[in-house]
Amino acid sequence: MKKLLLVDDHQIVLDGLNGIFDNELEIEVVAVVRSGKEAIALIEKTQVDIVCTDIEMPGMDGIELAKTIKENHPGIKVLVLSMYSRPELVKQLAAIGVDGFLRKDAGKMELLLAIDHLAKGDSYYSQHFTQSLIVSQKKQTPAIQLTSRELEVLNLLANGDSTAEIAEKLFISFHTVQSHRKSLLVKFDVHNTTSLLKKASQHHLISS
Repeated sequence: MKKLLLVDDHQIVLDGLNGIFDNELEIEVVAVVRSGKEAIALIEKTQVDIVCTDIEMPGMDGIELAKTIKENHPGIKVLVLSMYSRPELVKQLAAIGVDGFLRKDAGKMELLLAIDHLAKGDSYYSQHFTQSLIVSQKKQTPAIQLTSRELEVLNLLANGDSTAEIAEKLFISFHTVQSHRKSLLVKFDVHNTTSLLKKASQHHLISS
């Protein structure tokens, strides 16, 4: 069972999120807190596997909270919930090592899907955040322009997933994954996955 911590400064949001997980047998909400400082204090004394946090909160905001968690508790997964998907914000969170991004207007099924991905050790980026990250990438590296699917494949390759595993996780065919991988090799002008990941890291498209 995965232990989940919910962090948001609006009680109505916390109540709504908590209600979503009431009937999920594989997820236990260990606590709901309304600030980053409360979250850090709880993490120090309670087992937490995944932190689901808002961005804008008084005191320690979600960005500082995510950074603190990743520096001091790298084994904890962080899922950011926000209405904001500005490219500069997404880039900042990606650089910190946030494991997932989800818009607050997402549905219940997508939230559960995101939690499931993080629980399995994968990342999850909703389409809004993926598009924003691509926009940021285009501004800095105009020669390398990736589709949202290519970015998903690239991140899963960086996680060490095989072609078959990527196909299963993205619900696409083995052949389609191969096609995306070939496209990535061409766009990065490399000949193997090792070189691809090295160059993608240099362009800040994945964590090194």
